[in-house]
Amino acid sequence: MKYFVEKSGSKIVAKGCISEDVELNPNQIEITKEEYDAIKIGEAPKLTREMINRQVVAKIRERYSIDEEFKMINYGIIDPDNSEYREYRKYVEECRAWGREGKQKYGL
Repeated sequence: MKYFVEKSGSKIVAKGCISEDVELNPNQIEITKEEYDAIKIGEAPKLTREMINRQVVAKIRERYSIDEEFKMINYGIIDPDNSEYREYRKYVEECRAWGREGKQKYGL
């Protein structure tokens, strides 16, 4: 099972669990079972580094599936100047920068 919370702004509006093979929506964040049990609907979540890291991965998945990511990485291995690879790397770095900013903002 995959546990998640759904956010709207800074509030948790839903939480649930789904099958491992189902992809989460962009506003859903995968959490651990322990985090799931501790979270109450309507409260602002206590963010952790791991939660932000999962949000970064979710942002990347909005544009690239795991298979597409492998394809882009292979393009980069063959030719680091490949335009599709460079576009992929740029997007990943934007997502990572977003995650770093979030960690700094919340003192993580």
